[in-house]
Amino acid sequence: MRQVFALLILAAVIYGIVDCAQADARTRRNIPLWIWVALMIVLPLVGTVIWLIVSRLILPGPEVAQRRPVAPDDDPEFLRELERRTKRPQPEADPTPSSDENPASGDAVEDEPGPNESR
Repeated sequence: MRQVFALLILAAVIYGIVDCAQADARTRRNIPLWIWVALMIVLPLVGTVIWLIVSRLILPGPEVAQRRPVAPDDDPEFLRELERRTKRPQPEADPTPSSDENPASGDAVEDEPGPNESR
């Protein structure tokens, strides 16, 4: 009978250690894993029962994962910024043709002579 009781305690400790190792820090109440494992080894039945109770308690407030947009056009902040940029008044282009262009040839006419040229 003692062997069965010892095997049940050993099974409970192994279950507790594996369960604790798979839990996140929030479930472990931000207590390091090694402290939980040491507690379960030093106090086999008590440490495991404490872990099982503490890990199953309802945690204060659900942990809500921050959803990020998949694409830029799904991001409302990006769309607001894009709309703000497009509504900004753009400087108007000068509709008159530039005086540097020669309408007959389509080539640009130089205003100043080059270094080897004179006027």
